[in-house]
Amino acid sequence: MIQSSGFFVPIGPLQPADDAALEVIHESEDGHCILLKGHRNDRIVVYKALKPAFRDDPVHQRMLHREYEIGATLQHPGICQVLDWKTLPKYGDSIEMEWIDGCTLGEWLDTHRQSRMLTRKVLLDICDAVEYIHRKQVIHKDLKPENILVTRQGDHIKIIDFGLSDTDSILTGKEPGGTWKYAAPEKPQMSEVTFIPLAS
Repeated sequence: MIQSSGFFVPIGPLQPADDAALEVIHESEDGHCILLKGHRNDRIVVYKALKPAFRDDPVHQRMLHREYEIGATLQHPGICQVLDWKTLPKYGDSIEMEWIDGCTLGEWLDTHRQSRMLTRKVLLDICDAVEYIHRKQVIHKDLKPENILVTRQGDHIKIIDFGLSDTDSILTGKEPGGTWKYAAPEKPQMSEVTFIPLAS
């Protein structure tokens, strides 16, 4: 006898698509961005917007829009998906991205005793995502454990934060940049310039 499939509990009401009910989930201390968790069309999303002190600054506005333009061209399971460009009533221009339930690669390594097979799988997933980025002629420029998330379900990786990224078709942002500790050693000019934080 064929049995019907269904839910074991009553189905709750659909959540309205309301950008007003946003939760601040991260605000960088010395950076220029703020992350907000919300929902749209019954889907959890994240909005990346500028902190109030930087919302009227054309340099930071251009950087945010450049991050959106580059991120929108990247479609890979190992890269945080950019969904849309939104103007929020309270927070201004923002990038709408997929919500990732996970932790940073550094936290994952610190809090889990991983098998060699799982660690190798995560490493190969990172390499596959980076290879894809480079095939698209995009350079991340700030790849570090804090910018790689590992999902709680399945230990899949997601590369995030393309705020310093660069590609051939973009005119601005060609200067060396990134996090000093993780800068490529083959760039001798990094030791010869003054490091300028983005918040300055």
